[in-house]
Amino acid sequence: MKTLTEIVKSRIERTAALMNDPEAMMRDAQAAEARITRRMQCDPSLSLFVRHYAEGLAAALKATPDAMHPMMLRSMLMQIVTEWEDVHQEFSEQLAPHP
Repeated sequence: MKTLTEIVKSRIERTAALMNDPEAMMRDAQAAEARITRRMQCDPSLSLFVRHYAEGLAAALKATPDAMHPMMLRSMLMQIVTEWEDVHQEFSEQLAPHP
């Protein structure tokens, strides 16, 4: 069984390898776009969440010096993931039976 870190690294390597094959990169991008479109249609809460954080990220990057962008992006991505986990936890808690 692969660890989560191994899976992430292999996906990064796969994506990096696409740089050498523009046609495969285009197919991959089109498939990803179709998947994202379906996901957004099926989950309006995700669409709202993404729009909100995209606007926040764009504003934060404008107000941050270019040299700090990588750090800012890492920080914001971690915040976004954590916030999405919190949203799901709060929703799941509502579904749990209460004594």
